[in-house]
Parts: sequence; C-alpha cells; structure tokens
Amino acid sequence: MFAAAIGAGIGGLIIGAFGFNGLFITMAIIQIIAAFVAYKVFYHKV
Repeated sequence: MFAAAIGAGIGGLIIGAFGFNGLFITMAIIQIIAAFVAYKVFYHKV
C-alpha cells in the first residue's frame, strides 16, 4: 500500500509539473530501462 501511495504521489507531482504528456514520457523511459535490465539479466553469460 505504501508503494502505491508513493507512486500516486510521484505521478501527481509529474502531472503537476509537466502535464500528462510528461507522465507518459516518464513512464516510457522507465519501461525502456526496465526492458534493458531484464534483457541483461535474462541473457547474462556466466
């Protein structure tokens, strides 16, 4: 519940500062970083 509350608060701050376009751009950047990290973990050579 705390993570959801913190996420909602951060989302509200981003919307207040940059509008919904800024929120969608921020979400896209976070998803690209997450995909890169998942790729590195999945294809990690030992």
